Amino acid sequence: MKATAAVFLGVQLALMTCAEAEPGAASQCRAGEEIAFSCGLGDSTVSLCTAAEGGVVRSIVYRDGVPGRAKREFVASTQTGERFHASVSPVSPRALVREVWFEQKGLRYVLTECVGSDCSHGAGLGVFQGNRLLSARRCRRTPDDKAWFSRTLVEFGSEPGTSRSHTDLLVIEEVGNAVEELYRPRRH
Repeated sequence: MKATAAVFLGVQLALMTCAEAEPGAASQCRAGEEIAFSCGLGDSTVSLCTAAEGGVVRSIVYRDGVPGRAKREFVASTQTGERFHASVSPVSPRALVREVWFEQKGLRYVLTECVGSDCSHGAGLGVFQGNRLLSARRCRRTPDDKAWFSRTLVEFGSEPGTSRSHTDLLVIEEVGNAVEELYRPRRH
């Protein structure tokens, strides 16, 4: 019985260690933050991280760069006064693009997730200046990526009016981000 309990405790400790290491291993999220979206973009990782207190999201942080060293960071919190924005846009009758973005230094960074049978790819990052697409990178799918938006942050419907943010730090808008530039529908 003692041996079984020791094995059980050992397995539990190993699982807890893996769970604690998860945010840093496959994302740019740090200790105390939850992954709301994260994927590899070739040589870098892009992540959207949340920190909550008492079940209330107190901050949302975007980071990109090589694992462990963020090149770019944007923080939305009551202290910074910054906000993220979200929308959902159809790109074909069988594809919807869910979007979360922020603006910094005249550029709009748009994280995307496409759902539906006409999606050319699952998720990615687009960088825009106005409506002009400067950069489009697709998430490289791996077993440990989290290239979808956490439902604890936002629940997307089929349009902005049926979508719901779970924090004042993420504002849902009826704004298009020229996502048709990022997702060209598949031809049937």
